Amino acid sequence: TDTRTVSTFGTVESNTPTVFSKESGCQISILCADPYLYGLTDAETAFSTVESGFTFPFGNESLTVPTLIFGIITIKQAASVIYDGEVDTGMIINIHATGTITNLSITNMQTLESMRIDTTKLTALVGQGLIAGDDIVISTIKGSKSIYHIRNGVYTNIMLTLGRQTSWFTLSSGDNVFTYMADTGINNIQFRITNRIVYEGV
Repeated sequence: TDTRTVSTFGTVESNTPTVFSKESGCQISILCADPYLYGLTDAETAFSTVESGFTFPFGNESLTVPTLIFGIITIKQAASVIYDGEVDTGMIINIHATGTITNLSITNMQTLESMRIDTTKLTALVGQGLIAGDDIVISTIKGSKSIYHIRNGVYTNIMLTLGRQTSWFTLSSGDNVFTYMADTGINNIQFRITNRIVYEGV
């Protein structure tokens, strides 16, 4: 359109050429089962930021104690996901562990919906709880909801670690505030949310 570039997905139903005409052409019919239009790039909200700490000139006066700081990681347990779309949509939640974490929970502060990952059940599934180097990827997108644990490149479906009252979060237009907590290891969590921008179709 004049103000927006979007994408959609469709299947070609027919491709009918114009015959016996001075100008060649064809009429193509495309069926789009998904009625929505999508932004060309995904939006990402990181709950941690890195501030640069290394500048020139620099000095390292000690030969035994490391004094040079290359960067400072600031971790936020709550952040606002600003959604510019017109239709409520799901998201991808990426969790990276830099150390041991027990019983991780995520909450939508506006709706009070929550999702809790029981690391005792996780131990039963993968042999160990949430440890350094592990990743958890959660999809709350309608039609492709899932939760996977990734360790050393091995994907494991850990749907059984979720509580019975689990809510599959959606984003609404405007601000959406999310927070995460853990029984232990709260500072070992790197957390980010990725989502598509969904617009109403024609």
